[in-house]
Amino acid sequence: MVRQLENLNVNINNESMILDVIEKMPKEERIELRYFSMATKDVTIEQVLQKMKEMALKAEIAADDEKEHCSRRTGETKKQNFKQFVSNPNPIVKII
Repeated sequence: MVRQLENLNVNINNESMILDVIEKMPKEERIELRYFSMATKDVTIEQVLQKMKEMALKAEIAADDEKEHCSRRTGETKKQNFKQFVSNPNPIVKII
């Protein structure tokens, strides 16, 4: 959207445009972007878009990490369940 407006020679580096872009984001990202826009002096739309790219990368890494750790936890659970079925390694056997 921003790139299309930029191609039409619309001034995209204004506070209204920046806030419109931020408001379209999910809650957590919106809060972080609001903070970023307030904490950064003379923030530009380019800086906001770069921050959004960083946030997307961070979300991808978090999803991959969660998937990896979830599969590890599943493997650990299987091992623990297996141990439950293993009999005592030193059983006393009665020979009749």
